[in-house]
Amino acid sequence: MIFSRNILIIIILLSSNYNCKTTPLGLNIDRNKKVKYVEVYGSICCPRDYKYDHHLMSYINDFEKTNDVSINSSYKLSLGKEGEAAYFLSLENLSQNLQNKFINDRLKTLQTNDESAINHLNNPITLKQALKPWKNKTVNNLIKI
Repeated sequence: MIFSRNILIIIILLSSNYNCKTTPLGLNIDRNKKVKYVEVYGSICCPRDYKYDHHLMSYINDFEKTNDVSINSSYKLSLGKEGEAAYFLSLENLSQNLQNKFINDRLKTLQTNDESAINHLNNPITLKQALKPWKNKTVNNLIKI
């Protein structure tokens, strides 16, 4: 019985993705929330998207610690079974200087001309607009991170 209980605990931990501080949003989301930065990830394996080696979530954590800030109003859209996802950041609680620093420093870590990272700092779009490339997805598919 102890053996099966341990397996059950392992299965629960693996399926819960407990390392990620996410919360499903359901219908409690502002479709007009302004987005200033979008980053899209391909597969974690086949072939591996290079951004997984310098993941946005790690960059956010480091940025928050270094600048003594908290980045709120960030959302994730899962797009596939191999880790494909899009991240939408409002950066609304950061000063203009910190918003510039966040985006410019992040873009320096990515490959030149990487079109999967989109800077909307000077012309923010709504979450609803940001979701247009994925016609079958709505704000109800987003997860708050």
